[in-house]
Amino acid sequence: MEKVIVGNNVEEQFKNDRNAETSANKAYNDGIRLCYELSDNGTMELLQSILVDEEKHLDWLETQLSLIEQIGNKNYLIEQVG
Repeated sequence: MEKVIVGNNVEEQFKNDRNAETSANKAYNDGIRLCYELSDNGTMELLQSILVDEEKHLDWLETQLSLIEQIGNKNYLIEQVG
């Protein structure tokens, strides 16, 4: 398992999560490629469905980081409370 890195603020944590998701997506893709080579269709389908969810989470993180960049950390946090 990868080491969990805790950020000092929301933006830092999102960046840490993005890095972890990127690493996980690479591992899932590698696993899918191996399953294809070994004709392990059941496991390949499972990994593909997990990868879809991981890619959605990565997209969400990218969106949040873009919002923070546009409106600032303080305004982003205010929007989350309201």
